Amino acid sequence: MVKVNFLGDKEFPLPLAAIMLVLFGFAGGWLFDCYFQNQKTPVPQVQAVRQGGYELINPLLFYDVSNSTELEEYEPLKKELTAFINNKISAGKATKISLYFRGLLINSSEKYAPASLMKVPTMISILKYAEEHPEILSRKVFYDGVADYNSNESIKPLKQIQGGNYYTVDELLLYMIAYSDNNAAQLLLHQLDLDYFYKVFTDLGVAVPPKNFDINNFDYMDVKSYASFFRVLYNATYLSRSMSEKAFKLLAYNDFPQGIESGLPIDVNAAQKFGEAMIVDRGNKILAVELHDCGWVYASPRPYLLCIMTSGSNFLDLENTISGLSSIIYNTASKTP
Repeated sequence: MVKVNFLGDKEFPLPLAAIMLVLFGFAGGWLFDCYFQNQKTPVPQVQAVRQGGYELINPLLFYDVSNSTELEEYEPLKKELTAFINNKISAGKATKISLYFRGLLINSSEKYAPASLMKVPTMISILKYAEEHPEILSRKVFYDGVADYNSNESIKPLKQIQGGNYYTVDELLLYMIAYSDNNAAQLLLHQLDLDYFYKVFTDLGVAVPPKNFDINNFDYMDVKSYASFFRVLYNATYLSRSMSEKAFKLLAYNDFPQGIESGLPIDVNAAQKFGEAMIVDRGNKILAVELHDCGWVYASPRPYLLCIMTSGSNFLDLENTISGLSSIIYNTASKTP
């Protein structure tokens, strides 16, 4: 009979030794299972967002991760943000507020009118086209100055194109993004087939803007969907690296210091875009105003994407809301390795 010596000097017949090994295995597995259940470590749910539209490849754009340990880590922050948001709404400073931060979502089902935020996908569509047709950036476009799309804006552009002048498409991108000039944006939209513009949305899995605006479809985009534009730019997974860098250099202009940037220390930079909308009925009565800000904050030790969308009755109240949320998040993010 073969004997196995595995517990001190005591010898057991092989069949008994095998039984004891199995028992030790069950016990170890049970203890291991109990330990990790007590840790309550969530299992990350990862979903790949791919571009599609090709026959033989399926390019990866970014990953959506939910129920991660990072979200558990930010649970105290979520409670603080939710309390801040509820207080603003209770005080009549806003009617709805949504937020996206590192996968943490608050009121993500709410929809808004993106307004000037649409300048970012407009820029992306131009730069995407320019990758295969670089000559478009030097194309000259005439602005006659007859229509002024900035006239109804509460937050005026820092600079705007002047009637009677030619501007290259590259210059118009600067005016549209860096200074938020609506006249430049209108000219740029006419430089591409609109189907090419809409393709950016379908490629990223974002709802295509309605072609005929009315009071029933004015609000159509949620904060998580809009964040996709900034995610693919930062990851350089939709545009080339050089074009993505070009886009962020334009977004890094400080065109809206009242929003996210006002909640940051003076030495922390951001690359962002804001949008404002005034919702009126057919009698021109103001039903609501909306103000949004979205962008990457270059905080140390780790930059983060923050998107905030708000609706209410007063732009100043909404500015203060965005600033306050930005400050709360920075105070947490700057302490997180």
